[in-house]
Parts: sequence; C-alpha cells; structure tokens
Amino acid sequence: MIHFPKHRSGRRILRATQVLLVALSLIVAQSAFAEGKPLDWSEDRKLSWDDFKKKPPDPPPTTDGVKIKAEGKSGLVLPDWECPKLPTIKAVFEPDSSWVDPQSKSVDLLDHEQGHFDLAERAARKLNKEIAKLKLHSEHTTEVCKKLSEELNALYDKANSDLEKEQKKYEDETKHGSDPKEQAKWDKQIKEALAR
Repeated sequence: MIHFPKHRSGRRILRATQVLLVALSLIVAQSAFAEGKPLDWSEDRKLSWDDFKKKPPDPPPTTDGVKIKAEGKSGLVLPDWECPKLPTIKAVFEPDSSWVDPQSKSVDLLDHEQGHFDLAERAARKLNKEIAKLKLHSEHTTEVCKKLSEELNALYDKANSDLEKEQKKYEDETKHGSDPKEQAKWDKQIKEALAR
C-alpha cells in the first residue's frame, strides 16, 4: 500500500498524479483503438493512401507477370446480433492489412483500390436485402433462432464467396488497375450499382 502524506502539497501531488495517469490511459487506449480499427464504407469518405498502414512486402509480389503495387483489404462484416433482431452487414476496409508500394502511389491506383472497397459495399447492400427477406417468427424459441442463424450464416458465406469471385474478376479484367479502358468500364458499372 502506498502512503501519501496528508499535507496539502501531498494532496496536490496525488491529484496531479491521478490526472496524469487518467490522461495517459486515455492516450494509450485511443491510439490502440485507432490502430487496427476497420473503416466503414461511406459515400462521403473515400480511401486515401494514409489508410494503407501495413509495410509493403519486399520484393513486391507479382501475379501473371504483373507487379502488384498495392493491396487493400476490404470485405464484409457480420456483427454480433441477437435473435430476433437481424443484423446489418457492413463493408469495411482494414488499414493494418493494406499496403502500397510508396513508389507506385497514384490517383489511378488509389481509385482502383477504392473500386475494391465499393464492390464490398455493393455486396453488403445486396446481402442486407437478402437478410430482410428472412422470415421472422412471432415465437423466438431456441430452435427458431438457431434456424434463423443458420440461414443468416449461409447467406453471409455465399455473399463472401461471391464477393471474392467478383474481386478476382475485377483484378483480372482491369489487370490490377493498369488497363485504363477496362478500369473505366468497371468504374461506371460500380458507380451505377451504388446509385441504385
């Protein structure tokens, strides 16, 4: 047990120490929270190169003879939920899993990476429409909730599988964003899908 003197300066020291400890705890907690926190998709906030926190691999990977210049990790999140209230699926970007070759940063490459994130948002919207079609029962028994959970997980797994295929198709057809004509086609298609 720590014993502090009872005179006034001791109380001031104790109070100052308490304030300092609380402030340090908040700073540490805030920085730990900011690190690794996924970014939710937003129409008002586009990706920036500052969102790519992971150190790029050395040497950069290649696929089909093409040097990979950046890798942004985006996908779907199924939040915790309680039966009978159905969850809302979100598209997220994971900064700590995303990297860019510093020599390759360009507006076009960033737009290509935004396209991946936008495809995840399109998949989230589609999945949320499917979830809304699930039958809610007036009885919320364990069996009914288990069935609902199984249906939800099956929809979520299928949406992730479909998104993975779509992301691969996007990469292949745009040649990782290096084919401007194909990139423009995809950009238009994604924009129109998100406008609906």
